[in-house]
Amino acid sequence: MTTRYQFRYGDAVPSDDAVARWITVLAIAYNDILLAARHCIDSDCSEAESAYFFRLAAGHLIELVNDEGLLGAGVDQWPEVQEFVASLPPEVQDDMERLRVLRDSSSKLGKKLTKLRSKIFHYPHLHKSATAKGRGEVDRALDQKKDDTGQIEQGRTVSEGRYLFADDVLLEILSPTFGDLDDFMKEVREIMLAFLRLAAAALDEYFGVTRAAHLQQVDGAVDA
Repeated sequence: MTTRYQFRYGDAVPSDDAVARWITVLAIAYNDILLAARHCIDSDCSEAESAYFFRLAAGHLIELVNDEGLLGAGVDQWPEVQEFVASLPPEVQDDMERLRVLRDSSSKLGKKLTKLRSKIFHYPHLHKSATAKGRGEVDRALDQKKDDTGQIEQGRTVSEGRYLFADDVLLEILSPTFGDLDDFMKEVREIMLAFLRLAAAALDEYFGVTRAAHLQQVDGAVDA
């Protein structure tokens, strides 16, 4: 069950308040990653469909923790934000550290997320020079799958079909970079949950305590 509240922007998230700005971006990221998590953790998505939402979530996560991101410069450059974060419970501090360590050069998961980030909005390239040298991603994946069986699904409308063989090829393309995809997805899932815990605690503290006086429940706006 959810309850809806409303507020005047200038009272609850004033533009001249560093913590308010940080909280606003945190809420944007929370919405994005929660949506991805619902599709790749709490749904009956296929492995390939889950892989898409993991790729999407990974892109969001690495943007959050890199040097210019919300959990990078967004914290490091603002003492007010540092003070707010320091006021959160110890377990939330642990989640923050677990996320921030991803930007360290020694973090294997951080490196994988960075590589995955570059693949999210780019489909496999078909450069002739790479194919000629035997380094084409699609060539390699198709060769690996040459003795396997591919499938396609066709329906009466464009939204009903799915080219399942393409899902298989994509997973094959990703596997050299990320190794065992099940293990990698498990790591990403744990990082997603760490971020969601951190964000939920920070947002609850901000709106439930710091700015609680400015919130007003919307009559009748309760969802089961």
